[in-house]
Amino acid sequence: MTELEKLGDLNKICRICLKEDNILLNLFDSKFFHIITSVTSLVLKQGDFWPENICQSCRNKFSEFYKFKQFCEKNNELLKSLISVKLANQNKKEYVVQGETGENEIEYVEEEVAETICQSNDSSPYYNNGPLTDNKVWCKDCHSHIESSNIEIHKEEYHPKNDSHFCYICSKDNSSTYKTAKQLRAHIKYHRQIPKFQCEFCHKWFRLKHQKMVHMRIHTGERPATCNLCDKSFRDPKYLRVHSKSHTGEKPYKCSICEKRFAFQFTLNVHMKSHSAKRENMCSVCGKTFIYLHTLRIHSRVHTGERPYRCKLCFSSFISASVLNAHMLIHSDQKRFQCQLCSKKFKRTGDLKVHMRSHTGEKPYACTLCSKKYKMSWHLTEHMKTHTGEKNFICENCSKSFYNMQSLQIHRRSHSDEKTYKCTECNKSFVHRTSLSSHKRKHHTCK
Repeated sequence: MTELEKLGDLNKICRICLKEDNILLNLFDSKFFHIITSVTSLVLKQGDFWPENICQSCRNKFSEFYKFKQFCEKNNELLKSLISVKLANQNKKEYVVQGETGENEIEYVEEEVAETICQSNDSSPYYNNGPLTDNKVWCKDCHSHIESSNIEIHKEEYHPKNDSHFCYICSKDNSSTYKTAKQLRAHIKYHRQIPKFQCEFCHKWFRLKHQKMVHMRIHTGERPATCNLCDKSFRDPKYLRVHSKSHTGEKPYKCSICEKRFAFQFTLNVHMKSHSAKRENMCSVCGKTFIYLHTLRIHSRVHTGERPYRCKLCFSSFISASVLNAHMLIHSDQKRFQCQLCSKKFKRTGDLKVHMRSHTGEKPYACTLCSKKYKMSWHLTEHMKTHTGEKNFICENCSKSFYNMQSLQIHRRSHSDEKTYKCTECNKSFVHRTSLSSHKRKHHTCK
């Protein structure tokens, strides 16, 4: 058998490591095509009869390579900007120019740029048509030197609108949006500050004294900002302000597309990607797609039965940390969320939301095949399987299939000696709760 024949089906192996994997993603449908070509010299062509998939392990390695590449490039740009600022500070002139508000403002610009302002007939205070050097021009929005051949691309990428600016140092994917160019310049000025404050414990450097002070609390364990409702404490008061919204139920940030509300701006930003981003990560078992790879990994545990997050109080296990955190509220004595109609209190906002439907009669989840409606989305999901016949949960002992994991877990007990349900009258034990109920009706009914 040749080495090629040993590889087997090329559609089932990773192009990089040549190993079979259950979860493979197409190289050409993914942003990883760009990442791979930027960190290696591989020439990838679609339809060349070579493997066109990549496994998770190789994706992770490429992600690390790419992040390190960006890290190096970012630090190089930062170093260049710091050196240019240092040189510029040695040769500055003061000029009165018209600011964005129409008021006269004092600005400090480099000697060469200042001379250009004086000589230019352009109404703009900054020269942005000719080169500062042989091949660079001055961007009037972020005050940066840009290659003349790239100035239009730079403007389109980082200054697409008058009220929308992005930091070129942070990269557009990670940058906040600034409404004015002045706000952006203030942010870029922060990048160009030379770190002056060093942590005595781990020797990490910080640009601001306050940043170092907050960081030091990691080492000292100091948490001066305490919540007066639940006694939870934080290193920084800004974290306390964020936390306090969990008590008030305040959700000031609304999605402009689906009107879903969020307590924090960053959670809204993540949610907005669900409306625009490509869902390139597909489950090989059920075909469901996801925006993020880590979400696919969590979802795959639905099929494998893996539950790595365990509650220390009741030993229940869960597929993700977020589900475990929501579960932990059950063990808390606090019921912070109250129904305005019947005064009933709940530990979780989701429980209150579902409860409200008992007052309104709302059943927002409707079956498109038989018009049945449900109060909860997972009820509809389970119901839809009765139409499709989808049974993705298979017993590894007898190959019997089930609609959901709960049914499979109950079935598994029939293969073991585990008899969880015990009759309090005669101490007889049963595998299923229904068997215990049937037993009680037959043998222990009231005379």
